[in-house]
Amino acid sequence: MKKWLHLVAALVLSLPLSLCVACDNLEGMLGGIMSTLEPTSDMTTASTSESDLEGEGDFSADSGEASASDNEEITPSDKEENTPNGSDENLPEEGDAETGDKENTNEGAEGSGSTEEGELVSTAAQLTALVEKINRNEIANDITIRLGANIDMTGVAYTPIYEFRGVLDGKGYKISNLQLPLDGATISLTDGNWVGYTVTAIGLIGSAYDADVRNLTLENVTANFDTNKEIFIGAIVGYTEGVEILDCTVSSVMDVTVTHESVRARNISGVAGVIGYSLDAYMNNVDVTCEIDYKANSYEAFVGAVLGVGNVRIHGCEITLDISFIGDMYGHTGSVIGMERTPEGITLASMYDSIVKGKLYIKNSRGYDWGEVGQGYFYDPETREILDVESCNEINVQKTKE
Repeated sequence: MKKWLHLVAALVLSLPLSLCVACDNLEGMLGGIMSTLEPTSDMTTASTSESDLEGEGDFSADSGEASASDNEEITPSDKEENTPNGSDENLPEEGDAETGDKENTNEGAEGSGSTEEGELVSTAAQLTALVEKINRNEIANDITIRLGANIDMTGVAYTPIYEFRGVLDGKGYKISNLQLPLDGATISLTDGNWVGYTVTAIGLIGSAYDADVRNLTLENVTANFDTNKEIFIGAIVGYTEGVEILDCTVSSVMDVTVTHESVRARNISGVAGVIGYSLDAYMNNVDVTCEIDYKANSYEAFVGAVLGVGNVRIHGCEITLDISFIGDMYGHTGSVIGMERTPEGITLASMYDSIVKGKLYIKNSRGYDWGEVGQGYFYDPETREILDVESCNEINVQKTKE
């Protein structure tokens, strides 16, 4: 009997293992058979036969038949557990992830801060905060500032940019209702006789050096001062050693009284609709509307619709003015420019293809009025000859002098 059992066991062991796997109870059968056998020398032969078959029934991960557990049916709940995020429906679409390439709908949105094109400002709070950072040297003063919306400065306390060397691009938007403070850049300059003074330069920009202002509407700038300080005021810039103002519209109303203890002492002040004091400026396609009521008891005072004193080249502009200039001072006015003064090496002031209209009232004890209407805008400081106003479309200023 035992001999037969040995033969059965050997026969089973010699079968292809792939057939053995097909029998769910094979392991139990062999265990029962082998438990009835006593160890004999035949077992060595059987074991040898098994080793000879090694490789013929190799288990492969690709076959899916490694064990009974591998063949268990995967239920829907099991599939959900093995799926990222629980189901295919929750997988992120292309670009949805934080690192995706989907277009950022806020890119370049109006009102954002720093961009590749410069600092973008769209509110009064953003503008004043940016100016404060520039004035504290936290941001370079040679940056590009771009408007992203119209900005209403009503009731907003504003401090001018003390020193600006960059680009202010309005992008066609406007800053309205800006009230200029009695604060600005501290500047050392000279008068027509090259006498030195230290003044406060006031404007949207206090002082500008190789700067550009473009595509900007500056609407209803106001200045209301009664002071004994030496000041130069311009709606856009108080003092400049180089600025280009292009494609802009500027309107302002200024009511300024400057009173010094003695009009015989050396003191100076100036008010203008665009630039207070300039060593080098150029304007192209700028519309200017200014209403200036300037009372000065000073040694020297300057007033003009565009510029108080200095140098500017005006091309293709329209200028509308209503100026009253009253006081006891050496007053300088010529409607558009108070007094032309050009440093060596800078092109003399000029005006081309422009329109000038409005009215000018002058009443002072020691005033200088550089020429009659249509001529009194520019003069050569060396020869004191009036410079020609060339190719202007219209010059119509009603001037009254007392």
